[in-house]
Amino acid sequence: MAAHEQQENNPYAPPQVLSDAEGPSTRRYPWIAVFLALFSPVFALLYAARIWRALAYLAAVPVVYLIALGLSAYAGVTVNVAIAVAGIGLLLVGAVDGYRCARAWPASTPLPWYARALWLVPIVIVGLLGQVALRAFVFEAFHIPAGSMLPTLRVGDYIAVSKSAYGLRFPEVEGRLGGRGAPARGEVAVFRYPENAKLHYIKRVIGVPGDRVEYRNKRLTINGQPVARVALERDLQDDAEVKRFQGTLGGHTYTILINEEARPIELASVRAFASRERCDYTQDGFRCVVPAGNYFVMGDNRDSSSDSRYWGFVPDANLVGRAVMIWSSQRHPERIGRKIE
Repeated sequence: MAAHEQQENNPYAPPQVLSDAEGPSTRRYPWIAVFLALFSPVFALLYAARIWRALAYLAAVPVVYLIALGLSAYAGVTVNVAIAVAGIGLLLVGAVDGYRCARAWPASTPLPWYARALWLVPIVIVGLLGQVALRAFVFEAFHIPAGSMLPTLRVGDYIAVSKSAYGLRFPEVEGRLGGRGAPARGEVAVFRYPENAKLHYIKRVIGVPGDRVEYRNKRLTINGQPVARVALERDLQDDAEVKRFQGTLGGHTYTILINEEARPIELASVRAFASRERCDYTQDGFRCVVPAGNYFVMGDNRDSSSDSRYWGFVPDANLVGRAVMIWSSQRHPERIGRKIE
């Protein structure tokens, strides 16, 4: 059978390259392709000298994620489970594909530049570092498990958080690189809970360093200026005691839930915290002056939120990033893609 006929009948056969002299062996080891596929099928197919297949797997990644999000939104599958199953499936297919392509490569065929160790090793290293850096310093996904930020964020929402919004942070190193480095009033921020740094909380930034935050009889005032709010029509799903208000702070417009039957502050729940002396509590509310390097945060579901009223200020070092978008929602697919205000 002619060489071109053999290639047409075998999709794993390499392109035929004629050479005047036989060079060193370019054998591809299938087990190396399988090992690389555990990190990404793209690496496996590059090693097996199949750049178009590698690019196809690269293009398949967002498609697989979209399918996983669809299963989560419309089939009731937990988004983490859907993405894990889809991702593992793609890796397994890539491992098999890489194994067969590497096995089919004849040792006498010259390798393209991208399959040679001199180029492939840096490509793999850069690719892996890029994946780690993307999650560590740029974007990370978080799940909303409770209703303290209702109705802005609902239970079952998955949000994208910009970790570079407040500057890139490096573990065990003081300071940041790039970014504004500080949240503004009205932004929704993710941070490590001051009482347990292993937990991540999400709240709205109400006060920045130096602000005088006052909350009396369910009305919020910052530096003597009342925060604008407008009463909204009651939702059919609202409890009888809950009222909705549209609040505006720092250019952000959002909805607040107020339970008029609840007290402005539950004094018995107020803990001892750093700079506690900067706060004055009474039965009808409180007043706090935000210390330098700290922030005052509250939940949009005002009377069902554990926040700075009870456990104190959020240190700058605890900031993780700014919530920017709802990228998936298990219970409310119509919310996917919504910008977080």
